Amino acid sequence: MDIVALKMTCKNLSYFEGGTLDIDFVTEKRVYSYEIDDNTVEQLAGSVCKLNSIAFAGINATGKTTVLNILSALLQAFVGNDSLKYDARLADYFDKTLEVDTYYFQKSKKLLYRLTSTIRKNDETKELFFEDEVLWSKKITAQTNKKNVFDFAEDDVQLDRKSVQSGFLKKEDSIFSSVMNRYPEANRAVRDMCLTTNYNILSTVSLELIVPFVRYLDPSIEYLKVKEPSEGSAPRLVFEIKFEEQPESLTVELGDLDTYLSSGTIKGISCLSNIALAFEVGGYVVIDEIENHLNKTIVINIMNLFTSKINKKGATLLFSTHYSEILDSFDRGDGIYLLTKALKIKVRKFSAVALDKDRKDKKRSDLILSGSLDSAPSYQAYRALVDSLYRELWEEAADERA
Repeated sequence: MDIVALKMTCKNLSYFEGGTLDIDFVTEKRVYSYEIDDNTVEQLAGSVCKLNSIAFAGINATGKTTVLNILSALLQAFVGNDSLKYDARLADYFDKTLEVDTYYFQKSKKLLYRLTSTIRKNDETKELFFEDEVLWSKKITAQTNKKNVFDFAEDDVQLDRKSVQSGFLKKEDSIFSSVMNRYPEANRAVRDMCLTTNYNILSTVSLELIVPFVRYLDPSIEYLKVKEPSEGSAPRLVFEIKFEEQPESLTVELGDLDTYLSSGTIKGISCLSNIALAFEVGGYVVIDEIENHLNKTIVINIMNLFTSKINKKGATLLFSTHYSEILDSFDRGDGIYLLTKALKIKVRKFSAVALDKDRKDKKRSDLILSGSLDSAPSYQAYRALVDSLYRELWEEAADERA
């Protein structure tokens, strides 16, 4: 896609340390020429490169899903050119107003945009809307680098929401729509799979792409295709499945598909279908708990698709994981965020936490599981669990016998 996000900062978030979430979509550490050649990163201008895959890792209940929900909602509102909705997940994460500072790059014109937005929530009227916004823009030049790319001057202001007549802009729509309205593919820019984390279903958008993927996920299936509805019958999704060892194919309705296909196969088809569609236009694929129901090799292959030459439009994968072993196959440490939580959610880049330990000769999983990065389950909490179980199972039983 011609428009890509480079940075997002949110303030006044209820569950985050300091009320702030700060996510970079650009590289921080040195980029090697081979990483540009093999599409590990996308070079936008000079030393400014975009990450094609970003991971959010942490143990249970550290806020990974929350972060993905926030990023997905904002990407849909700005890059996806969608309207804010009160019943969307974003409204759950702040009290009255959310301050958002975001940066976008327009590849074709070498333009960088900064957008500051104040989103207000009204619980009485059930509304979520933009209260204030300012849009800056500037040309990227040969002098632009990673250190000054996000610097803007006062005369870079392009549009102020206060100057836009309300009749021409709904309060649920961002002024960034003045840019995104030029892109009819914007409504397909964000493919959010977070709602299907624990219940794997096939979306209708995936149907045309099922056949190429199913044999990779389940070699016992000869083919899987959508059956044409009979003439005069009510439209409904019916599949024809043919297994290698079975002489006849089966006719299966959508609701019964999980009887014949594993959860991993269904999730895999949905993931790969959404990825293929994202590769057509660019944009973002958001997957919560990417390892859920999927073999580790399949997960690594999915990650590798985004950092391969097939990803010509620079689509970006945003995913969460509990399993640090997956990160051993991840290309760059500055594309990994570690999440921890005591009272509030804390989000830090792996490269910033690991420092000189972020090297190719060290396994990231070893560092994370060792607890040295404050990212492993607490040993003290585990001991307390063991002691509690011991008292419950054995000491009380001994008292009863006595």
